Amino acid sequence: MQSRAIVRATPWVRDVSRDAIRHFAWGIGDDNPLWIDPEYAAQSRWLGIVAPPCFLYAMDETTVAPEHDELKRRYVSARWIWFDVLPVARAVHPHAYLVHESSSETGVLTQRGRVEYDDAQGVLLAQVEVSTNRLPAEGMAPPDSEPAYDRQELQGTEEAVLGETRRGGETRYWEDTQTGETLGLLLKGPVSIMDVVAWCAATQGIPEPGSDFSDGGLESEGVTGPQQVAWACQLVTDWMGDDGFLHRLDLELERTPGLGSTTAWTGAVSRCWQQSGSCFVELELAATDRRGQRISHGRAQVVLESRELGPVKLPLARVPSISEELGE
Repeated sequence: MQSRAIVRATPWVRDVSRDAIRHFAWGIGDDNPLWIDPEYAAQSRWLGIVAPPCFLYAMDETTVAPEHDELKRRYVSARWIWFDVLPVARAVHPHAYLVHESSSETGVLTQRGRVEYDDAQGVLLAQVEVSTNRLPAEGMAPPDSEPAYDRQELQGTEEAVLGETRRGGETRYWEDTQTGETLGLLLKGPVSIMDVVAWCAATQGIPEPGSDFSDGGLESEGVTGPQQVAWACQLVTDWMGDDGFLHRLDLELERTPGLGSTTAWTGAVSRCWQQSGSCFVELELAATDRRGQRISHGRAQVVLESRELGPVKLPLARVPSISEELGE
């Protein structure tokens, strides 16, 4: 099918502001001072606060699944590409397109959409391709139920969350990065209703029935697909440090964590290479629940500073979207 533009409602967040960034960081439990501390951020190479890459979810939730309102929306994959950072006061204008729609033999309708985020001059800052499965309410799997925690497990989870570290202002150089190097552990949970409320308050408010938002959050008391993607983003930004740049994030979502869940995010370096004067690292990512079952998996591409080639040079060159590569 030919791509068609989709008219969107007024976004929950329309400006890259300090308050909106702080609310988003709270919504995913990310206290990176690069997002929220102006004095700290002023000493970084960006010279001020910048937004986490997935902050763009607050400007468009990215589910492009119009019509068929009798069917629920399950967010199943996201493929992000970023070309530049998002400093405070930068203008951002999202544009949504439906690029493909198909039905399986089992009757599941899949819609794939693209959202492009431009600046005031029409320069592309980021784009994302999202696949959404549409199916009747009775066909939607509820969020996974959780076995009870014992006191020792809760204490261990709390200690792990409080003990999480990030690279921060210590530059991670490309030359020091080795294939097989691990990143994480990043724990998210146990998820409470306040975690769900904080995410919704930061990104979309309370979705109206029949809206184009993916199901989850306040409706089903589960973690939304975009929220899971934002957690993966934090795993990567914690690892790469303030001087790195997250260029791509491709994630497949297999399960929906519910209230009481704890999700463990880990990763490893799978490839390092140089291209067009930039130094890239590819990361394999995975998330599991308390039973060890996989929740989601994917990969990220990061640009790191190099001792030989110097700091990350932005903006990065634009590459074709998935739908453009397929000629859609």
